[in-house]
Amino acid sequence: MRDSAVASVGRGGLGRAALIGLVVAVVAFFTVPASLKSGLSEMGYWADWVTLLGLSGAAGAIVTVLLWPILSVRRPAH
Repeated sequence: MRDSAVASVGRGGLGRAALIGLVVAVVAFFTVPASLKSGLSEMGYWADWVTLLGLSGAAGAIVTVLLWPILSVRRPAH
């Protein structure tokens, strides 16, 4: 019984954390250029797009990694 409880805590919050991380990544995709006093229309090179995708993806990944343990522990018991 204890093993199943530990397994459910380990994966319980991953879906919710990934969803929140995805939302953060999408928001970061549109807000990072504005915070750097730039815009999506000024991105002319492929390296600009790769950098923007990397920064927004990293922001989403960081949020996912930080929220996953928190949401796993706060999962209600069945």
